[in-house]
Order: sequence, then structure tokens, then C-alpha cells
Amino acid sequence: MKSDEKSRSIGTPVSELEIDTTLVYNLLAEQHPDLTYLPIHFVEAGCDMYAARYRTG
Repeated sequence: MKSDEKSRSIGTPVSELEIDTTLVYNLLAEQHPDLTYLPIHFVEAGCDMYAARYRTG
């Protein structure tokens, strides 16, 4: 099996969690509670299941 065929047969794994505004807010509150008063805005989804961009302010 060629390497490109092998990577296609593996596929993208199913996400174990959903990245959403609530998750981002909870992580922000845990790591930077001084910034929790700022609104959180979704900017873009990443190219895989573990990437998303959110912006505060």
C-alpha cells in the first residue's frame, strides 16, 4: 500500500469533544480569570478537529 493510500484509509478521527464558546470561556476562566469579562467571538474553524480560533474583546 502506498503512503497516500494508507493516509486516506486512516481518515480523520472522530472528535472526542466539541470546541465551542462555552468550552473556550471555561478554559479562559481557568487560565485567565481576569479576562472573563471580555466577550468571546468565534473567528474560524481549523483544518482539523482540534483547531478553532476565538477572539476576546
